[in-house]
Amino acid sequence: MKYSIMFFQIKLKPINHKLITIFLMTLFLSIHGQQDSRYHEQSYVGSSYLGEKTIRVYLPPSYTKNNDNQYPVLYMMDGQNLFFDSLAYFGRSWRISDISDQLVKDKYVKEFIIVGIDHAGINRFSEYMPEKPFKSFSNNTNNRLKHQAKTNIYSDTFLMFFVNELIPFIQNKYRTMLGPNNTFVGGSSMGGLISMYALCEYPEVFGGAICMSTHWPVSLDNTTIEASDELLAYFSKHIPSGKLWYFDHGTLGLDKDYEPYQLKADEILNTNGYTRGKNWITRKFKDHDHNEEAWSSRLEIPLQFIFGINKTE
Repeated sequence: MKYSIMFFQIKLKPINHKLITIFLMTLFLSIHGQQDSRYHEQSYVGSSYLGEKTIRVYLPPSYTKNNDNQYPVLYMMDGQNLFFDSLAYFGRSWRISDISDQLVKDKYVKEFIIVGIDHAGINRFSEYMPEKPFKSFSNNTNNRLKHQAKTNIYSDTFLMFFVNELIPFIQNKYRTMLGPNNTFVGGSSMGGLISMYALCEYPEVFGGAICMSTHWPVSLDNTTIEASDELLAYFSKHIPSGKLWYFDHGTLGLDKDYEPYQLKADEILNTNGYTRGKNWITRKFKDHDHNEEAWSSRLEIPLQFIFGINKTE
């Protein structure tokens, strides 16, 4: 089922802009197809921060059966790769809907809403690269990253869209539980980096982050050590307390370079009072490559960690 959103430009008083935008986005949402479908695809337009953004919402099994229930929300990066093989890199999606449904059926996790946010295509790196540490990179490091950054880094603007527009829109349209203890963010590779950054920048909004195959090296050939150092220095300085952190990596492809950096991130977590297996998990998966098939195969672990009825490492 697809949605189209009609947005009318009107002159708004600054104090009411956010609320009126959310109201209009909801009021003029046209729904085509079965009203009770659990998968909702829609284009978010009229943002004060970004251009058009495709959003993919997957509702839990009981959502249409009980109109009183409210649910926690998991916001995931790279929405194109989450649900359908036809849209995913290399023709294999995360199968996140199948995995979450099975975990709910088996009573391993409580029900939750999934919101996939499509990446920006050729500007994915610029959207997901944490902006504050990036500003500390030397010219030499920036030159090494030119082929990855097709435009100026704008992850701070992306997060403002995420926090100030998208989350209120989702909360207004769907029956969500509110507060950081019910709001989580996740992704893989660069999506893992922006998820880490989101939790550090907005600890009042998010309660935890799923960071799979976190791309600490930044470059694709592991030659920008300064960039990794700046990311880890940022993480050390801005890591909030009392959150849930899930990190992992494989041993093949891009993942083969991740372990030394993840060990440093683990030390930061340990130094800042996190307890492994309680409010923080880091896992290494032998022979897992850097792709959707690998992330899908182990996705049940972070989902149980965040939403588990009986938490498991």
